[in-house]
Amino acid sequence: MNTTPVVEHLRKVEQMLRRKVEELKKPVVQAEEDLRNVIGTIAIYERNPRLLEIRLRDAANITDNVSTEKPVLSLRGMTHTQAVLAIAKRNGGIIKAQDAKQLMIHAGVMRDTKNSTHMVHNAIINSDRFERIGRGEFRLKLPANGAGNVILATSKLASGAGDSGLFTPAKPVQ
Repeated sequence: MNTTPVVEHLRKVEQMLRRKVEELKKPVVQAEEDLRNVIGTIAIYERNPRLLEIRLRDAANITDNVSTEKPVLSLRGMTHTQAVLAIAKRNGGIIKAQDAKQLMIHAGVMRDTKNSTHMVHNAIINSDRFERIGRGEFRLKLPANGAGNVILATSKLASGAGDSGLFTPAKPVQ
């Protein structure tokens, strides 16, 4: 009795099953790696709870300070300067550069490039309508005519009661 063809067939089946087992192991290996990463992150936060507080506070600040409902659509078609002014108006005269960058990218005013943060900072600084109040944080300056505080001035603009030239073109760069 010749067992060679049967053995050869079984060897092929064995190879096929080994390949199948290896393919099935890949997601398990990936899941184990993800699990190790999560365990490591938990360990870091348990060793230093202050890091977690900072992360949670930063995440809350981004969602509290920037509302992304309809203003994103209204930014479309604006220049960078017009967009940062509109964002500041919407947020009571205060603008955070990183939040503004995310809104402008989401609205399609700019693309997410290595230089996008610099472009937002340049738009804020070159407009001459903001004063720096903190790291990456700016406030609209008071209107030149002394029409009250920033919030009052921006609420007048939002209601259409006045136009202080917020959307005039920026000074040309020489």
